[in-house]
Amino acid sequence: MLAFDAVGRIVASFLFLGCGDDNATPVDASPERSPDIVLDATPDTDNCRRLWAVTDAAAGQTATVEGGALRFVAATLAPGAASIQVTQEASIAGDFDATFDVTVFAPGSIGAYVQAGVRPPAPATSFGTGGIGTIPSSGIRAAIQGGGGPSDIADTTATAATIRFQRTGDMLTVTTTAADATVATVMGGLSGNLSIGIELGNNHPTDATTSETSAEIASFTITQGGGAAMADTFDCDSLL
Repeated sequence: MLAFDAVGRIVASFLFLGCGDDNATPVDASPERSPDIVLDATPDTDNCRRLWAVTDAAAGQTATVEGGALRFVAATLAPGAASIQVTQEASIAGDFDATFDVTVFAPGSIGAYVQAGVRPPAPATSFGTGGIGTIPSSGIRAAIQGGGGPSDIADTTATAATIRFQRTGDMLTVTTTAADATVATVMGGLSGNLSIGIELGNNHPTDATTSETSAEIASFTITQGGGAAMADTFDCDSLL
């Protein structure tokens, strides 16, 4: 899902408060996906595969595919939670290398974040996240959440970044890279099928955002990996 930790939270909870974390899920409140789900293996009538489920969007909040990008727009974001989540319906198995290319992040005020995450099904509690946030300051982060795992954070005014997840065996590496900074963290023991998604939210503990927040994701790429998760250049409407 895209929180910062005790120092701020910028990627999900990261145990922080900035990039986007509420100690729930990388794509908060998203249902766990069965490893056997393979939705829209063939194109729909408009010749576009439907790959992504949208959850939790409230009035004034949208996730759309337009202009060659996945676009989040929120007139306001409630405090302490993810507000719009987009999750791939199919899971990822085995070794893989997956990247979200976030080309625009325009926060409405302090607290706003965009964050991607990968997570195993319950009862596992730890998951990897990376993103761009605004608390405790504007910056990027890579973190292992849900169990007090390691995190890495760097201040930057960059409004674009790539968020990369790589797994070899049961070792997951999360790397977030902006034009002037890179952060990374590693987690072991992460085997089995994983869900993957990206979210827009607000990690301020008490205040809603005061103006429109938006983000654009130009592409999602994935190589290797079993399961049915697929790359997406967002050149057609792939939302369910």
